[in-house]
Amino acid sequence: MCDDSGLGDAPGDGTRFLMDSIPSKNVAQRSPAEWKPHQQELLKWFLEVAPSLAAPYEAAVIMINDGIIPARIHLICHIVRDIYNELPAILDGNYSRLHGGAVYPAAIDKIAIAFESYFVESFDPSADKENPDSSNMISISMHSIRQVYALVQQHETIKNQASSGRVLAEALYRQYATAGSMPSDRVIRTFDKARVWFTRRAHLVRDPNKLPTDEGLRDNFEAFERTLHSLIAPHFTIKGELDDILQEANS
Repeated sequence: MCDDSGLGDAPGDGTRFLMDSIPSKNVAQRSPAEWKPHQQELLKWFLEVAPSLAAPYEAAVIMINDGIIPARIHLICHIVRDIYNELPAILDGNYSRLHGGAVYPAAIDKIAIAFESYFVESFDPSADKENPDSSNMISISMHSIRQVYALVQQHETIKNQASSGRVLAEALYRQYATAGSMPSDRVIRTFDKARVWFTRRAHLVRDPNKLPTDEGLRDNFEAFERTLHSLIAPHFTIKGELDDILQEANS
């Protein structure tokens, strides 16, 4: 049974489970292993800059050290993929990414409506089967052509979008790097490589023989953490300097 607070009693033993997205105040109590300094700083950064991603990141760190959690590989990979997808928009409120699944169905529906009359009146599939080399021509309205052209343009826009790794690296640079500087290709490649690795393992599979293994999980997760932490390091340097200034002013 769950109440409105998001907390529910486990059957039989009265244990209560946290159902919301509020991270634990005491990380050590929820983790079977000691957190590394860069992980502690990343969690603090998420709490301050991207609170909605703090609990998922905390869960991923806990699961990376706990090999007995069911489906942990899928869950960790899903979390990292979502961090890649959501963090650029959180850092830059003007950023939005186009996805084919949100664009193509409506565009195809418009083309289907525009070409419906041609399918009924001018196109005979059986005739093409009997004479595949037929060069019969039909006239198509400009409206129908525009619908196809609009779909092609949308496809080109989606295809030519900057990679997720580049978008995330540039968003972080705008926040924390020297004004006018841009992320190196190495940083962008690291982000892109990690995102592809995690995305490929985020989805459930039907064939148990294709279940992802732990191989490379820890290395790729740490590469993701280290790269992200290296880019947000100025956040803690600046914050520490400000704290020192305020402490000195108040002493």
